[in-house]
Amino acid sequence: MSVFPFKPDEIIGTLTAEYQARKELQQQIFDLLQANQLTPSAENYYNLGVYLAQHQQWEGAIALFLHAVSLNPTGVDAYYNLGAVLQALQQYKSAIAFYYKGLSIEVDSQYYYHLAGCLLQLAQVEENDQYIPVAIAYLLQRLRLQPDCQSTYYTLGSILEQQGNAYTASQCDKFQLPTELIHRFYQLNPQRWQLLLPAQSHPDVRYCKLHEAAVLPLKPPKTLEAQIHPELNRHKDFYSSPTLVAEVQEGAVWCHSQADVVLTRDRQIVTMVSHANATILDIDRYLPPVSQTVETVALLSVLSGQAFYHWMFELLPKVGLIHLAGIDLNSIDKFIVNEYQAPFHKETLNHLGISSERIITSSQPIHIQANLIVVPYFELLSNWSCQFLRQELLSQSTFKTHKPELLYISRKNANYRHLLNEAEISDSLSQLGFTVVTLESYSFMEQVAFVANAKVIVSLHGAGLSHLVFCQPNTKIIEIFPPNYVTRYYWNLSNLVGLDYYYFMGEPNSDINLETIENINYHYITESFQVSLLKLLATLKFAEAI
Repeated sequence: MSVFPFKPDEIIGTLTAEYQARKELQQQIFDLLQANQLTPSAENYYNLGVYLAQHQQWEGAIALFLHAVSLNPTGVDAYYNLGAVLQALQQYKSAIAFYYKGLSIEVDSQYYYHLAGCLLQLAQVEENDQYIPVAIAYLLQRLRLQPDCQSTYYTLGSILEQQGNAYTASQCDKFQLPTELIHRFYQLNPQRWQLLLPAQSHPDVRYCKLHEAAVLPLKPPKTLEAQIHPELNRHKDFYSSPTLVAEVQEGAVWCHSQADVVLTRDRQIVTMVSHANATILDIDRYLPPVSQTVETVALLSVLSGQAFYHWMFELLPKVGLIHLAGIDLNSIDKFIVNEYQAPFHKETLNHLGISSERIITSSQPIHIQANLIVVPYFELLSNWSCQFLRQELLSQSTFKTHKPELLYISRKNANYRHLLNEAEISDSLSQLGFTVVTLESYSFMEQVAFVANAKVIVSLHGAGLSHLVFCQPNTKIIEIFPPNYVTRYYWNLSNLVGLDYYYFMGEPNSDINLETIENINYHYITESFQVSLLKLLATLKFAEAI
């Protein structure tokens, strides 16, 4: 890993001396201990520091944390909090010094992530790109410890995109590590690389290529907003990956922390069909004993595959690839999926001819040996996967069911991202002839029938919009985004299925103080918000839906 262009220990020493010399501040700390009847100790200094930091009394918090580490030099929590406070104050070099000190005492993935964040901020402030390779190295180290950390992939993708590496950035967006990054930043010895790379042409591995890569021009979203949101405006084309099915003779499957690893009998990683993190995991260290031996197994699980969107568009289509490869599903003894608990897990697989007794779940680490491993491979959403879902799950009987043409999909029963003025919006849409539905109240096939018969669908952004794949062409879609979170999932899907897509932004909840929220990025995704009725009505008229 690259060396910092400054010395962390010198920064810590200088800052410590500076605070020790501030007599008035030291007296305030003494008075604070006296007022709370506390004796000077590392624990008391630390706890008071946390209290002051929570109340944004930064100077006092820093002084208290410095006292804590002077009495307990191995107290990693105090170093971490010093880094966090100094980062909040935009004193990035000092923050880096304390994060780095904490990391030297105890390896923690959070230190790697925050170090990377400080380095990226420092690169921007100083307009100095020399910090960026170090930041990338720390992000990759975090993935080595926490291989399912999605925010780290997003950060890596953002860096690569800013550097003009659009393709490698897109790989990170799909939670895959580009080989060039691994080769550049992980100090893997030649023997390790020999284990990773040759399995592409291993004699026990056969590939059946099915689809070539394809490009679909995207129709721009329609909106009354002042300008199209950057997330919906930075891609003019939709790229779908090539597809294939691999067959591995006498191999093994290891599923760990959402990293799916396919191994040959001589323990080589089949990198083409393993999750990209497989290349950085220490097989010899982490591979558990064999938990089950079967004749034939198909690996279907994907990153976050238990969630509805990923289940629908990444996991289920793998069954279609097995069909296209000419493999009879009845010849496969077991299918590995992420989870098998929700009704939609069971309904959809059963509809595709896969019964419960043939399911193995990867929600806990598993190590399966098999005489034959079948591994379908593709990346995210595609035209053919939408066609497969429509062909298998959308029957003619669906359209004989009397369902409303105007549909409002409510999230009132969801765990998060609620509409704060739900009653107002539901009542107003009902008066316009819309039917309000909570899709989770119905069976999967009933959910399909609702969207397949609709001509206009209004919905907050959420997984329920995955059902758009079953809409008829030219169905009007109005997606309402949270004020601080926009994704292109359902705009892409609407393009693939031929829908008429509109969107607008919700209004923020003025009662929420984002500065008090620990994980603001996550809050942006889950936050509840309001919808302007006037904005909704204007968009409906713009779409000629009313």
